[in-house]
Amino acid sequence: MIYFTAGPSQVFPTVPQHLMAAAEQGILSISHRGSTFMDIYGEMEQGLRAVLNVPADYRIFLYSSATEIWERLSLNAIARESFHLVNGNFSAYFPEIVKKSGKKAGTHVVEEGMGFDVAGIEVPVGAEMIAAIANESSTGVMMPPEDLEALHARYPEKLLVVDAVSAVPTWQVDLRVLDGLYFSVQKGFGLPAGLGVLVLSPRLLERGLALEQSGQYCGSYHRFSSLLEKSEKRQTPATPNVLGIYLLAKVCADMLPRMDALRAAHSEKYALLCDFIRNSPELDFAVADPRHRSNTVVVAKHTLSDPKAKLKALATKGYEIGAGYGKFADTQVRISNFPATTVEDVKGLIGAW
Repeated sequence: MIYFTAGPSQVFPTVPQHLMAAAEQGILSISHRGSTFMDIYGEMEQGLRAVLNVPADYRIFLYSSATEIWERLSLNAIARESFHLVNGNFSAYFPEIVKKSGKKAGTHVVEEGMGFDVAGIEVPVGAEMIAAIANESSTGVMMPPEDLEALHARYPEKLLVVDAVSAVPTWQVDLRVLDGLYFSVQKGFGLPAGLGVLVLSPRLLERGLALEQSGQYCGSYHRFSSLLEKSEKRQTPATPNVLGIYLLAKVCADMLPRMDALRAAHSEKYALLCDFIRNSPELDFAVADPRHRSNTVVVAKHTLSDPKAKLKALATKGYEIGAGYGKFADTQVRISNFPATTVEDVKGLIGAW
């Protein structure tokens, strides 16, 4: 089966061999305080920095998921108020978590399937952090990197963090315009779920440390100060997903020399999917503006009389795609375009349709 689902998605082709190697080497049982784990952590961090072009003074913290990162940012980056760009289900979750932490969360909401007009975004004076989303996978809307650069230029004094869960590593932005970029590994990196990553600027780190020193509750094991202390030793505060960290290190090493080829294939696959949707009598783009269409999770509305039967028929041919998300379950389909699938895989899916 080839998985074109939005996540968890197709595993990267080298993952099975790395799983076998991890078992053979006893990686599944090592201590997270030992030298073997520290070497794995170092390899993972070095690989991620290279793949994502992480500035040398930015930190990398590890969590259980991107969902946990919402809570950690709520506790460690915000004293009173945040501001969120919302254009779908996933971007709507973050402000709700902020509110549950007892803080104010303002929103700029646009209709599902629409992108953001940066010139029309007015961030309240009291908001300390702006939360944006690189790719809203529930609706298939992507935020161009230049829009984030423009948002940073308009509000340079405010922290800017970006949900890049279903965007990286093919979506690229200059991290210097961001204070935080976070993701989980079960999508673009093609790994089993269970690991979240936060890349944070010195300014975001300093904010978290200052909030803790001021007496604000910033969490326990996964507060910024604790993660900083352990990351400097290439460790984590609590026993982590050692296998996930090991696999991320290995897949980054596999991707790095092939990034140009992976990005070229990404563009070719996206062009094939767009041509397919454009020429299909049953499909149309869910996102009208090409500039805001996701090239990592392609969403199409359809006129299928029995969409569940269509998805089942595709599965019997070896191709798994996703139904629409939430209220769009019966009117849309979602097809991922992550590095783990090939141009030939996409051609096969189109042929099987």
